[in-house]
Amino acid sequence: MAYIKEVKNKKGTSFQVNIRKEGYQPVYKTFKGERAEQRAKKWARQIESEMELGIYKEFVDNDYNIEYVFELIDYFDKEVACSKYSHYEKYKVMFSWWKKQIGHVRVKELTASQLAICKNTLKNEKIKKKSGEVTRSPNTVNKYLMALSAVLRYAANELELIEVNPMSKVDTLDIPEGRKRFADENEINALSSVCKNHSDRAFLFFLLLFKTGGRYNEVRHLTINDIDQKNKRVYYLDTKNRTSRSVHIGQYTLDVLNQYIKEHNIVSGYIFKSDRKGTELAYMKGIMEECIKKAGLSDFHIHDTLTIYLPDKSSSGPPAYSNPKTPLISSIFIITCDFISKNSIQCPLSL
Repeated sequence: MAYIKEVKNKKGTSFQVNIRKEGYQPVYKTFKGERAEQRAKKWARQIESEMELGIYKEFVDNDYNIEYVFELIDYFDKEVACSKYSHYEKYKVMFSWWKKQIGHVRVKELTASQLAICKNTLKNEKIKKKSGEVTRSPNTVNKYLMALSAVLRYAANELELIEVNPMSKVDTLDIPEGRKRFADENEINALSSVCKNHSDRAFLFFLLLFKTGGRYNEVRHLTINDIDQKNKRVYYLDTKNRTSRSVHIGQYTLDVLNQYIKEHNIVSGYIFKSDRKGTELAYMKGIMEECIKKAGLSDFHIHDTLTIYLPDKSSSGPPAYSNPKTPLISSIFIITCDFISKNSIQCPLSL
C-alpha cells in the first residue's frame, strides 16, 4: 500500500511516498520541484506494480541517494559544477532543459537512443529570441550534449552509478565554418562614438574588447586584481580554452579604466558590477547590442569583435587610422604569463 504525504515548509512543498508490502522492505522517497506530486504518484504506481508482479528489485541505497536523472543533475550542479567550471552559472539553463526532458528517467535505465531523441529535439525545437522564433545552432546543441555528458561521465567514473556513459554513443553535430565579419574603419569609429555617448561603462567595455582582443565573457568577468597597473597589462585567467594569458593595455585605455574605477568607487571585485540588487554582473551584451544597432552595423554580433584588434597609438585619445586601406585586422600578440613572477614580464612591443 502506498501512502503519499504532502509536506509544506519554508523551502517549499514536497511529497513523501511510503510503500509497505508484505515480503518487501518499506520503501521511502521524497519528491520536490516541478510536477512533484505527479512524479510521486507515478513512481508509487510503478513500484507497486513491480511488487505485485514479483519483479521489483530492492534499490540498494548509495551514499548520494541518487536514483533519477534529475537527482543526478541537481547533485552535479550543487557539488561539482561550481568548482569544475569558472562560469558554472551558464550551465543552469542547460541542466534545467535536461531535467524537463529526462529528469524522470532512472539513471541506470537511461539509454543512448533516448539521448539521440533529445538531440533531435534540441536541433529542431523553436526558441524565442528578440528577432523571433529560431532553432538552436549546431554549436549550441553540442554544448547541451556536452553539458549532460559531463554529468553522466561523473556518474560513471566517480559515483559508479552506471558502467558506461550513454552519451558517449551519441554523435555531436557537425559545426559549419565560422563567421567572417570584419568591420571597417568607419564602422569602428561609429561604434566608438555611440558607446562613448551611451555611458562610460559602454565605452570602457568597447575599449577592452577591441584593444585587448578579449572575449565578451572574459572582459565582463574582469576584476580589479586582473589589471596590472605597473606593467600595463590585463590578465585573462582560466579562460574558455582553459588557459591564462596577459595582454598589453595602452595608456589611453588604462586612463579611461582608472577614471571609471574612480568615479564608480570600485575598490575590489568585478569591474563591470551590476547596479541591480541580487545581480552580480552587469548585462553588457544588451548594452553593446543596443550600441551596435544604433551605430548602424548590420549583421555584426558582439563576438565578431574577436576579429578586430586596435592597439593604442597615443595617450591623447582613441587611435585614428591615417591610411584607410590598411587592414584593421592584425595579429593579437599574446604573452603567456607566468603568474608566479608576474612583475618580471616585459612587453616586447611598444604599442
